[in-house]
Order: sequence, then C-alpha cells, then structure tokens
Amino acid sequence: MFFFGIVGGIVLTILYNFLIVWFRRREVAVLRAMGYKKNEIRINLLGESLTISFVGYLVGILAIVIGFWILQMLTNNSLLTWATLLVSFVVVVVLTIPGLLLSSLSFVRVSPVILFKAR
Repeated sequence: MFFFGIVGGIVLTILYNFLIVWFRRREVAVLRAMGYKKNEIRINLLGESLTISFVGYLVGILAIVIGFWILQMLTNNSLLTWATLLVSFVVVVVLTIPGLLLSSLSFVRVSPVILFKAR
C-alpha cells in the first residue's frame, strides 16, 4: 500500500503539472513574445507549483490530524510518524520540481507564434 501511495503521488504530481502547463500555453506565449527567457518562465511556474503543492500538503496533514482527533486515535496512532510525514512531503512537494520540468519541456521550445495559433 505504501509503494502504491508513492507511485500514485508521483503520477498525480506529474499530471497536475502537465495540466498547469497545458492550460497556460497562451500566457507562456505572451511572456515569450514579451521577451521572457525560457528559464524565467520555468521558475515562475515552479514557484507557483511549489506553493500550491506545499499548501495542499499542509491541508492534507491537517485533515489527517483532525480525522484522527475526531476518531480519538491521535494518542495511539502509529501511522502519523515523522518518517511518514517526511516521505509524504518528498512525494508531494519535492517531486513537483521534476514533474513541472518534464511537463514544461515541450511548450517552452515552441515559438510564440505557434503557441498563439494553437487553440
């Protein structure tokens, strides 16, 4: 189950970053036409993606703690350890970086004119 959770987290992170890149093609085309460099656009998208994934991580951990508190399991809980928190942080937040870079490879190489024409 743990391995399935890790793989699922990686797949969802890459899918999420692909959707960010796909739906913001026009914005990227405008930024490229204005003279932004490819790395500047990637850093902008990376900052946004890391912020969203970190907030999502915190909301998820808060939901788990509240759920355990409601079920009165917080005192004798072996699932919420520092190791599981660290592994889930790596899966959710740190794996956002390669996911976004992998997703952004295709659209950053294309010229702004082609991106404007694609609808």
